Amino acid sequence: MTRLRLVGSPVVKKGSTFPSLNGSEEHKPQFHSQDSYSNEQINYTEDIPQLIKHEESTTIELFYDLFFVANLTTFTSVHEVNSRKALTSYIGFFCVLWFTWCQTSLYDVRFMADSWLERLAKACHLAVMVGLSIVGPNYDTEGKKFSGDGEMVKDGSKSFQTLALFLMASRFVLAVQYAMTGVHLRKYVKTKVPLGLLSLISVMAGIIYLVIAFAAKKYQHSYRAFYVLAAAEMIFIIAVSACHKAASFKGTHLVERMSLLTLYILGEGVIDILKSTGKLAKVNNKDWSASVIGVIVAAICAVYLLYMLYFDCLNHRHFGSIRQQIWAFAHFPFHAVLVLAVTGMAQFVKWNKVVEAVTPVAYFFEDLRVKFPDFNSTAWTDSKFQDLWTSVSQKVNETIKVYPVVYTHVGDEIIQNVAIVQQGFTVGNESAFDHFREGFDNVLLTLSNSIFETYGFEAGKTEGKTLEPDEQFSASVLTLATVFVYYFIAAGLTIIIMGALSLIMDTHHGWRLGTMIRFASHFIIGLGVGLISIAAYTNRGFNLLISPWIIPIYTISIVIVLGIHHIKWGKKDLEHDINEYSPDHQQHAHP
Repeated sequence: MTRLRLVGSPVVKKGSTFPSLNGSEEHKPQFHSQDSYSNEQINYTEDIPQLIKHEESTTIELFYDLFFVANLTTFTSVHEVNSRKALTSYIGFFCVLWFTWCQTSLYDVRFMADSWLERLAKACHLAVMVGLSIVGPNYDTEGKKFSGDGEMVKDGSKSFQTLALFLMASRFVLAVQYAMTGVHLRKYVKTKVPLGLLSLISVMAGIIYLVIAFAAKKYQHSYRAFYVLAAAEMIFIIAVSACHKAASFKGTHLVERMSLLTLYILGEGVIDILKSTGKLAKVNNKDWSASVIGVIVAAICAVYLLYMLYFDCLNHRHFGSIRQQIWAFAHFPFHAVLVLAVTGMAQFVKWNKVVEAVTPVAYFFEDLRVKFPDFNSTAWTDSKFQDLWTSVSQKVNETIKVYPVVYTHVGDEIIQNVAIVQQGFTVGNESAFDHFREGFDNVLLTLSNSIFETYGFEAGKTEGKTLEPDEQFSASVLTLATVFVYYFIAAGLTIIIMGALSLIMDTHHGWRLGTMIRFASHFIIGLGVGLISIAAYTNRGFNLLISPWIIPIYTISIVIVLGIHHIKWGKKDLEHDINEYSPDHQQHAHP
């Protein structure tokens, strides 16, 4: 066991060994040919040091990734995307979380050398992730919320203040890390400027976050500065690494880091889908129709096909430093829409079962209207009403037995509306009969709302207002329309951006017919999937919404793109594959 140093140097000394972060006690630095995208050789001079490069993610990086995944899982579980405002908050917090992870990873892949101080810095970054998990559930871009009488019911600015302070701490720790690396490399002339700039960028970002913390209380939309600052940091880092070889990402495992994060997000999608499946089993484990099983299978297949499409598009050759950075940073929009797509699939797994449960109830009440054609007449006989009353009561009891009421107030509403039906007949006048008709409709609505809530499909909450059954039902349908829109847009963009990532990699070695056809397939099919969202508020959109085809459409689209991707389009494609998978190349290809 090698003793851990207090301060570790990232510089490789000739013939030296250094502690391994991947499990073994020590190893010598490895050198590889330019075929591997993670290990392109750099022409080191006396002005530019040779730094320790890792072929793959270290154990401490993977441990840090666990906190990212746990944070995302926690935030997703408590922050259901059921309205446009909730969607804005979700994307906003994901932006903060992703760029915080990215900033830390950009330092790790280039300069990290295991030591006590590095581990202390990593502990600080882990603490920041824990802090984000605390802030996440209360992250709301609406800021302050007021009830109808003007009383403030929620102050979102406090979460912005806390978040800004955590981000400030993260950037100051990074500034110290870059400064420490600069001290280790002080003998090398060409390292002073880039490391000084990187440290300065982090310090300035930390100061700005501190300013945001003070401004959050006064300015309701101060959270927007989080997004602008995150983008600005990325632009400056790209500029520094592009202009200074000492800060370059050549020879690093940056591509692998982004690929692993994609894998984590796909795994998060599987977790969400299985949670939805578990919810179905918990509510009713006996009724598994072909439609329900088919939708679940389609959702799992969609995630698996996304995995195949993404990793099949990876180019195991180095494809240029600038391209590599653009490819890496383009993963932010890709990961954002990927999260929304898999989250939407999990929602529609539950929704398909909700439709199956609500449909027979709706048909039952419609059949009653047909059975009693003089439903709107006040001249009913006792026998007619008794038949109606018995049918409604039996149906209510059967439905509640199969789909138990989650909230007590919903059960009370059902009982109240059934009582109104009876009262309307007993009184016998026109006014009471109007209540009868209203109660009849409300029984259907409250039963439907109860089934929605049983499966966790709740409408966006309205502060300080109790919704009537019809308002609650309309709000639930509106929630579904919102999910419908963002799901199809995210699903289409996932396919398009994945094609763009592949294009950035492939065109480094020239344009080929196959490259253009593949990207065209990504773009056309992705655009087609995305445009389905336009139908959300139309009759055709409603028909699709209540059908089991929402997820299979996405699954089939990915199958088509994947099939086109694996077709060999001409001689250049064949030559490219021969070079890509030659034994020579496989020796150096990234695992």
